[in-house]
Amino acid sequence: MKTKLFLLLLLLTASVSAQAPAALQSEVKKLYTACHDIDITALTEMLCTTEADIYGTLDSYFLNENDKFRYVFTNVKYNYSAPQTIDGKTYYLINFRNMVRVTYFKPIDVAAKQAELKALFGATEITYNKDRNAFLLAYPAKMLAIQESGWKFAFLDKTLPPVSAGCLTENVKKAFGLQ
Repeated sequence: MKTKLFLLLLLLTASVSAQAPAALQSEVKKLYTACHDIDITALTEMLCTTEADIYGTLDSYFLNENDKFRYVFTNVKYNYSAPQTIDGKTYYLINFRNMVRVTYFKPIDVAAKQAELKALFGATEITYNKDRNAFLLAYPAKMLAIQESGWKFAFLDKTLPPVSAGCLTENVKKAFGLQ
């Protein structure tokens, strides 16, 4: 019985991963690497956006006079939804566990900042490193992969500033319960 249950779980896991094309999986890894390396040029090319100065927005988000926001490189496991075609584009909802570090350059109220970050990101784990004046957060993250003529991505959480809002039509929001 245990063997049958294990095989069933293995098949279900394989079918979820198999739903996403290899090209998409490769692009998702490139996106995560660009976020980790703070490669803003690559991000501006990969993110779905209608914002005029996306480079400036991302540059000030990742590094400004108060703090530095950085992905922590981990072996991320992505869960891809089945593809949905909406308005001539194919969408995949991608869920993953994200890890980021936010380093502060000035003294902070640790308890207040910890509560703020936990609420903002829905962090499941958050730890403070006094020597770095930084928080390490783990939280459930969501994004959409959009295929039209290549892949573009839209984060559906607070991972990045809301630069992709103009990419999400009412039909897309309705289909993915984003309203």
